[in-house]
Amino acid sequence: MIKLKEILKLPSVSKFEFIDLDKKISGATIDSREAKSGYLYFSLKGRNVDGHEFIGKALENEISAAIVDLSYDNLNKFPVIYSNDVEITMGEIAGIWRSRSKVKVIAITGSNGKTTTKEMLYDLIKDEYRTIRTLKNYNNHQGVPLTLMNINEETEYAIIEMGANHFGEINYLSEIASPDIGIITNVGDAHLEFFGSKEGVKKAKEELFEYIYRNNGIIFVNNNDERLKAWTKGNIISYGTGGDCNYNYSEVGIDEYGNGKFKYDDHLIKLSIPGALNVKNAIAATSIAKHLGIKDAVIREKLYNFKPYDKRYEEVTYKNSKVILDCYNANPSSMKGIIQDMSMIENNCIFILGDMFELGERSRVEHENIGKIFNEISFKRLLLIGDEMKYCYNSVNDKSKVKFFDSIDELKVEFRSIAENAEKIIIKASRGLELERLVSDQ
Repeated sequence: MIKLKEILKLPSVSKFEFIDLDKKISGATIDSREAKSGYLYFSLKGRNVDGHEFIGKALENEISAAIVDLSYDNLNKFPVIYSNDVEITMGEIAGIWRSRSKVKVIAITGSNGKTTTKEMLYDLIKDEYRTIRTLKNYNNHQGVPLTLMNINEETEYAIIEMGANHFGEINYLSEIASPDIGIITNVGDAHLEFFGSKEGVKKAKEELFEYIYRNNGIIFVNNNDERLKAWTKGNIISYGTGGDCNYNYSEVGIDEYGNGKFKYDDHLIKLSIPGALNVKNAIAATSIAKHLGIKDAVIREKLYNFKPYDKRYEEVTYKNSKVILDCYNANPSSMKGIIQDMSMIENNCIFILGDMFELGERSRVEHENIGKIFNEISFKRLLLIGDEMKYCYNSVNDKSKVKFFDSIDELKVEFRSIAENAEKIIIKASRGLELERLVSDQ
């Protein structure tokens, strides 16, 4: 644990008021409703909510102190520590917290599959080791520190998801988390607005490998990714299909129901969730689990029982239809993947697609490319929404199956009418469109 007086020495901290310097911190939160005795409360300002307004609520739960902006006017004489940048202070405290722990940190990044791989790995090792992991997809400058400050004396492994849309962010998160093991799931067309190209994406993601190499950790390399398999520095454990891999998988694919499967040695492992993308996630998680000594029987059982996580290939029933909800985020790689996966499973799907964000100058071309896929597959209908999806619409030859919507309300009316029938509906878009609203009752 860390005492409050230690925080006062941090570079980003300016001053304090009304605090007990010898109080210890037992955890941290940015949500006053989740505050507990001994916690730090970080008062962050968001687009819609200012955390400073809820310090009083957090104090009802006996927090040790609140970290606040320099501009905060402490009229109520709350126990506060003033910071030049609350988010930076979070990282500094989390770094100290991590450095005092013997926990092994596993870091996961990549263009696609980070969260699913993390959740699969957590399921695989949690019964063998006391494990925590990044909650939901809290993989940024706020989420990673909060996860690290959940480490306690009993924690053996922490699985940390790391996201980035700018150069230097993965290195920053690595400096805080000090990972012992790292994996990049893949390099895809994500955040091209900021990274410029796949080579830029690779460079940004490999900041994790560079950190682990410098600190003599273990690097898991996906040999099926042409860009990643070129990495040769450090303590490498390779995995993939074919070739010279430490963990070599065969019979990788999907079964007659569209669910994933693969084989390791003589062990056939089946998934209960659809899609080739999820097989890749499972192989990544399996490789680390086997390195940690998890038995094949456990891996087989856990992966078979694994369920998709929060708007990622999540199957829900709406009215009389089965809906695959995969709208937490989207980039060209993941969009192409789910279209191809679902069209292989069933040739009568209805696709509802929204814009892919953060593609910069590549946006028009990438959305046009998505439209061209539908000229090569069988599908029942294609419903589109978002400014960029107009380019997708223009690229589809058979316009009789395609409809473009100007608003979510118009799309919702159409969707609910369609869902009355027994259809297979796929919903995919970037997070900002919040297409999960289609299946809500609001």
